[in-house]
Amino acid sequence: MEVGTRRIAHRNVTAHPAAAWTLPQFREVITGEQRQRYLIHDRDGIYTSELDTALKAMELRILKTPFQAPQAKGRIERLWGTFQDRLTSELRLAGATDLGAANEVLRRFLPDYNRRFGRAARDAEKAWRPAPKDLDRISCFHHQRSVSNDNVVPWDGRRFQIPPQPQRFSFAGAKVQIHESLEGKIAIYYGENKLDYTEGVTFSSGR
Repeated sequence: MEVGTRRIAHRNVTAHPAAAWTLPQFREVITGEQRQRYLIHDRDGIYTSELDTALKAMELRILKTPFQAPQAKGRIERLWGTFQDRLTSELRLAGATDLGAANEVLRRFLPDYNRRFGRAARDAEKAWRPAPKDLDRISCFHHQRSVSNDNVVPWDGRRFQIPPQPQRFSFAGAKVQIHESLEGKIAIYYGENKLDYTEGVTFSSGR
């Protein structure tokens, strides 16, 4: 929800809300020439440190509400009350029994909701700014890891072997960034340099 206008900027339904599902939703909103500056969220477990890191990379300033303080996000709490009343009735009337049907009901419901409950912002001056460059690289999960002595990067039960590269022959002891894309693809960066790697294969560390 956009706080200033009370309009719903994005919608989606899932049975399993988690950080891996939440980040793509923000990726759909944070795009184009009109982009938000701030994000207010509570301390739900969905907002992991990895998710917040990715959101900050999108140049969003994150404002966390206090613990157990729903009044700090009163508008969104009132929105949930409205949805529990009006939207559940719409879902029932439409006979929605799966996620696809629920999303279709929500797609039809929100334009009418925004028309009826949206408000003009108190400050008429636009505060939008363009989306940052290289958004696809930014909007991913970032994991910092240290390279072991055999040039292996362990992560999430997987092992990525880094062969000699133009930047340096051995990366033993170096800190690298693992970028996990929204599609689950992996890229490894040493600074601004994207590294070649092979998963599950061991290279000799000798010349």
